[in-house]
Amino acid sequence: MRESQSERMLTHVRDTIKKHRLLESGDRVLIGVSGGKDSVTLLDILTQLKSEYDLTLGVAHFDHQLRKNAKKDATFVHQLAARYGFPYFLGSADVRLRAKREKRSIEDAARQARYQFFAGIGEEFRATKLALGHTLDDQVETFFLRLLRGAGLLGLRGIPIKRKLESRVTLIRPLLYNTSAQICDYLKEQELPYREDVTNQDTIYARNKIRHELLPWLKQELNPNLIETISRTQQLILQTNEYLDSLVNQHFAKLKLRQEKQLISLDNKKFLRLNRLIQSLILRRAISLLNSQSQEIGFDHIDAIVDKIAEKILFRVQLPNNLWVESKTNSLIIRQSHTKIAARSQRKYKLTVPGITRLTALGYELSCSLVERAQLNKSINSDKHSKLAELVDFDKIRGTLHVRTRRPGDWFVPLGLKGRKKLQDFFVDQKISHEKRDRVPLVCDDESIIWVVGHRLSDAYRVDNQTKTGLKLTARMLKEEDE
Repeated sequence: MRESQSERMLTHVRDTIKKHRLLESGDRVLIGVSGGKDSVTLLDILTQLKSEYDLTLGVAHFDHQLRKNAKKDATFVHQLAARYGFPYFLGSADVRLRAKREKRSIEDAARQARYQFFAGIGEEFRATKLALGHTLDDQVETFFLRLLRGAGLLGLRGIPIKRKLESRVTLIRPLLYNTSAQICDYLKEQELPYREDVTNQDTIYARNKIRHELLPWLKQELNPNLIETISRTQQLILQTNEYLDSLVNQHFAKLKLRQEKQLISLDNKKFLRLNRLIQSLILRRAISLLNSQSQEIGFDHIDAIVDKIAEKILFRVQLPNNLWVESKTNSLIIRQSHTKIAARSQRKYKLTVPGITRLTALGYELSCSLVERAQLNKSINSDKHSKLAELVDFDKIRGTLHVRTRRPGDWFVPLGLKGRKKLQDFFVDQKISHEKRDRVPLVCDDESIIWVVGHRLSDAYRVDNQTKTGLKLTARMLKEEDE
């Protein structure tokens, strides 16, 4: 007798579980059920495997408070759990408010809140496994999402089929090698009810845009077997990563000077001798050890840091999720919640006039020299091609001359413009990345910003025909040998 679609799928999932050792006899499995196609299928399949593995099953549902029908979804899942005879756990959070408060995307905030709920309920249920219904289509969507955001090899390998969570629970994805088409066939044959999530159709979210616009176009125009093709590519990437992981483990152990809960220190000189790819992977390893939710850190972040290290420039850079990377003479420090240095960078640094002021915390040295009227034109011409030198009208300076970093509400009058401009808008126009903005020195007096170092002089302090004395400001980036 010919095997049905649902029977073939059950066999496929059973093979996946055995191959990757997703389940063990006597496991207590908490199943994350949204009420959608994938999670309902997962619930039904694990129910069929319950006696085979002697499983104890529980159903967990999380309300993100993003949709009007969210309560109906929760009721549906509750009824579904009751029908199967499994305990039901409900959690909820105002994800939109959380995203705003923590300055995250709604998708990221939702994910964080959901996993926190699963971790808590997992402890209460004494779960050994947390089962989620991600499919091969989700895997491919994640591939493109990370590719377009600039992820490295580590990100492109995709969603892991299993991984240890911070608690004793192991996250498993038994449907990860099944397509959405197979899921639909299974639901149809088994006549299983499910809920449609209307937000899955909203292309304001990047994943949905990939799902409903990019992938269908690629399938139709270029490759009808796109899902399977990308899946094979990810398998190759996974194998490559496994090899690179072994190399990274060896080098990381040799480089590590210090490791704490919120800090990792690496040997900077040994780091410089490594291949650039291995350097990037070691940085990612350190970051992931400090913050497991570091998906927002992309290729550009890592590449920029590796560039700075290669130039032997002293620097301190902030990354998403309140991570910091700091380069010193002998060490490379990666920190989580680097509050002390962040606060210190907001202090004023009084400039010596004339003289040289060392701004080690900002990675600069700034010299000030007075220029008499007769020498103004010569001084202007000598530095007109340098972004790190400016000549200002000394008599226009009010109060104490100092250097600081940006503050909320900062503004100045960029040279060439008549009106004032918010510093935040200026940074956006100049395409200065978020992680660099807190490191841009601002030369100020007691009233305003005089010079955004390396970028623009304030028009209010420019030299004109009335200038009697000029002040030459010259910045120099500190390098390793300067410390």
